[in-house]
Amino acid sequence: ARARALPIVIDADGLHLVTERPGVIAGYERAVLLPNEAEYARLRDAVLLPETAGAAPTPPAPPAAADAEAELKRVCAALGHVTVVRKGRVDLVSDGRQLLPCSEATPPRRCGGLGDILAGACGVLVNWASRADASLLPADGSGTPASPQLWAAWTAWVRTKRSAKAAFAARRRSMTAPDV
Repeated sequence: ARARALPIVIDADGLHLVTERPGVIAGYERAVLLPNEAEYARLRDAVLLPETAGAAPTPPAPPAAADAEAELKRVCAALGHVTVVRKGRVDLVSDGRQLLPCSEATPPRRCGGLGDILAGACGVLVNWASRADASLLPADGSGTPASPQLWAAWTAWVRTKRSAKAAFAARRRSMTAPDV
């Protein structure tokens, strides 16, 4: 992917590789990582605490929102501005420069496979966004356009959550990934 400058979305087992060898993705700004809370804890520890690599990860305590945002920005910056979608109680998307909270409500049921739907949607949107005119992307408060990966990842996460809410409204607790 790097050799061809292709956008890449990494989830699940790929995150395990990145946790074991962060250098494999470090500095590749076209990458998007999609960790859940446990995967994020391992990634955070591997990137911010390299001297404890291999030790059991410390589960993320429910930090204050500002602390969670600052920590995620530090992780992304340490990885060379890779975009990370931190899924969990507080959903955040950052590339280390900018941060977009995902305040879209989560449906009452999070079915298995929702992360796979997010990964697929993110892959499509990251690819499209990487080909877009960056001047058309929304800017932050300073007028700096956000990276295509940041907006694509955030949009994929919002869209996935909205689709899951619609599926829950139709199927209630029997909702499964194909319903989303």
